[in-house]
Amino acid sequence: MKHFVPYQAFICLAVTLLLCRPMANAQCAGQPNTTTTGANAGAGGTAWQTPNNVQDINSSYASVNAVVSALGIITTTTDYLTVTNLGLSIPSTNTICGVVVTINRRNFSLLSLGSSTATDNSILLIKGGSRVGTDHAATAASWPTTSATASYGASGDMWGTTLTPADVNASNFGVAISAKLVAQILSVAFTAQIDEVTVTVYSSSLITLPIVVQDFTAHSSSGGNVLSWTASASADEGMGRFVVERSADGTSWSQRDVLTASPGQKEYSYLDVNPLAGTSFYRLGLLNVNGSVAYSAVKTMTGGAFVKIHFYPNPFTDMIHIVSPYPFSKLSLKNLQGQTLWMKGYGDGVSTAQIPAAGLSAGVYFVQVDGATYKIIKK
Repeated sequence: MKHFVPYQAFICLAVTLLLCRPMANAQCAGQPNTTTTGANAGAGGTAWQTPNNVQDINSSYASVNAVVSALGIITTTTDYLTVTNLGLSIPSTNTICGVVVTINRRNFSLLSLGSSTATDNSILLIKGGSRVGTDHAATAASWPTTSATASYGASGDMWGTTLTPADVNASNFGVAISAKLVAQILSVAFTAQIDEVTVTVYSSSLITLPIVVQDFTAHSSSGGNVLSWTASASADEGMGRFVVERSADGTSWSQRDVLTASPGQKEYSYLDVNPLAGTSFYRLGLLNVNGSVAYSAVKTMTGGAFVKIHFYPNPFTDMIHIVSPYPFSKLSLKNLQGQTLWMKGYGDGVSTAQIPAAGLSAGVYFVQVDGATYKIIKK
């Protein structure tokens, strides 16, 4: 009697090439601001002069002048320069992916006996008129002495906050910028200057799939972690597939199994007989026939190692015997093409069963036990 583990390496033989290539979410497209309004928001520092000059690169700057003393080094922190009224028009049905802020800035001095510097002090998004989220200031990098741009954030960076199309389209959405100036002895007309600020919001359109998932749950059993969900698929729109994925940290995901959606089937499940020793994160990739992908909510479970199901003999001839350390309620046999050759339900559950396999051609087959898939060979 041999032990079998859920197949992984052979999954590309059992599904189409479409399922074996890397999957991606809907493309996130960027929309930059079309207008800006610069203003000075008092925060206990030095005020910005002509703050509305941040609209275009035209050598007309919003600026802050350092207080200079011949007796020692002077450090100045500025008020926030707020840039709002961006004129964005993200469709209300889109999902926000991230924000990139690009600032064209420099520091300038007519004379300095030392290395006077301007650096970022604080760079925050403004949502609903308030500064929010993660500060993206690069406090260790000095501003250049000639105008150059620096970018903050990324197409997938949400700046530690949540954003909707209504949030970013609002006139009080934008960015707040504060600088720090360190003027050396005998610095003359030392100033920090900003010529232009661009805010680009990335978003993706919603994907409409023929698969609709509801009631996605996860619970533990004596045999492992069980994922269950209710779904529907429309036959006239084409079939889709469920890609079961697992992660140890909620960030890096690996494919565990692929189940085909059926127009006549409502209930689906997957059994993870080898959950991670710590926390297992689970999600469903909903794969449409046209290649578009959406993802379910993430479920977490804490588990450990579980005893595996036994199948014998292997290779089999005319009968497959199954012995499980825990009850199961559904058993099926499939070929390499994913076609179901035999299936049976067991009501309240059984721990032993047989699958009649006489007349099958020699080759590789797959047994599904409550959604967990195992490879077995016919001689």
